[in-house]
Amino acid sequence: MKPTFENLPRLKAIFDNIHKRPGWTDFKKQLKLIHDIALANYELDYRCSEEKRKELCLNRCLFGNPGTGKTTAAKFYAEILKELRLLNKGEVFYKTASDFIGAAVGATPKNTNAILEYAKGSVLVIDEAYNLDDQMYGKEVRMGKL
Repeated sequence: MKPTFENLPRLKAIFDNIHKRPGWTDFKKQLKLIHDIALANYELDYRCSEEKRKELCLNRCLFGNPGTGKTTAAKFYAEILKELRLLNKGEVFYKTASDFIGAAVGATPKNTNAILEYAKGSVLVIDEAYNLDDQMYGKEVRMGKL
């Protein structure tokens, strides 16, 4: 199904809700870009075009002080990706840096892989991810699939 607001009324409702919120200018631009790329790729698929599809990285970093709406933005993001069929679950999983870090050397990559496997098809939010660089075992997270 063509990912237009007419065909996906829930997508339109989510976008309308986001646009009612003050601020979030960059976030809104990124969501529009994602929608535009999904629409362009659909058109290429529909026409069976040999033209290369536009690539899209779904990773995002949400920055801001407490209370600025990062968690709410992550929920909207997951809903939009699910409506565009870029994610199959569209749920949001919240983890902190300490969830990745194991009790012993070598445990961190296992924890990381388990978290990533569990979150497949969803949005994974790593609260205060910058702490991974400050922790003794945090750099082992990179040995996982991250």
